[in-house]
Amino acid sequence: MITPKRSNAFLAYFFSALGVTLTAVGLRTSSLFFSFDSELGYYSTGAVLPIIFNALLVVGVLFFVVISPIWFKKKSIQLPTPTATHHALSIICALICSPALVFNIIEVVKKDRHSFMFVALAILCMAYFLSDLFKFRTDIKLLLSLAFLIDLTAVLAASYFDQNVQMNAPDKILFGIACVSAMLFIVNELRMTVGTTKPAVYLFSAACASLLCATSSIPSIIAYHAGRLPESNGLYSEYYILLSVAVFSILRMIMITFGSKNTADTVCNDHSNDNAVHSEDPNTHIAEEAEINAPQDEENFKE
Repeated sequence: MITPKRSNAFLAYFFSALGVTLTAVGLRTSSLFFSFDSELGYYSTGAVLPIIFNALLVVGVLFFVVISPIWFKKKSIQLPTPTATHHALSIICALICSPALVFNIIEVVKKDRHSFMFVALAILCMAYFLSDLFKFRTDIKLLLSLAFLIDLTAVLAASYFDQNVQMNAPDKILFGIACVSAMLFIVNELRMTVGTTKPAVYLFSAACASLLCATSSIPSIIAYHAGRLPESNGLYSEYYILLSVAVFSILRMIMITFGSKNTADTVCNDHSNDNAVHSEDPNTHIAEEAEINAPQDEENFKE
């Protein structure tokens, strides 16, 4: 049977990650609207909200670093069979990527040849989120995971070399960190596919991806359409890719937290059965051998 301690650990971890993520998103959104100089691309000097946001971000990541190996080092996780709700959320994740696809198609029409690569990668990213729905083979899932990693790497490189945004701009720095967290999560998703994942590392990557990708994408998307961020940054469409990763990582944590109890019971029961077999009384084997040999002894006695 599953122990309450295991269940409480998953619940506490999920709601901690969700609570920190929502709080950080609210703080950064407020910072962009009340403490951000849209012309310079920097926060106002001495503003309190950005300081609180950055402190929460650091504390949240450190919390996941410390708690994950303590709570889940000896645990086992396995994703349950996806339900209709899971498939619906996966479709939503794929649709979230569509603005990035549309933007890159427009750039291709404008004869920007470099955007053709991002069009192909955006399509593959959308297919990645639909892999469970269409029950792709393992090798196809691995290829889609690699394509997703290539897309994130290309976006990270394009952001780094973008001269329209200052190198130390806070929005640019957070975007780069979010891309790295998304790559870490996709790598652990790949390891989950081949069955070599470590529970503590996987949950840490999922929690960090939800926190960093959500705080980087959601406030920036809102502020950009509200005119609070400079329009010189041509990579705002890629924030939708990060948003899809944030939603997908939360979906994975939901599946593990609320949908894996039967799997956990099965694993525990299998171990219990193995222990029962190995701890069986040796006298039972002696009695069984005696019953088998009894007819042979009678025949020898009659002879």
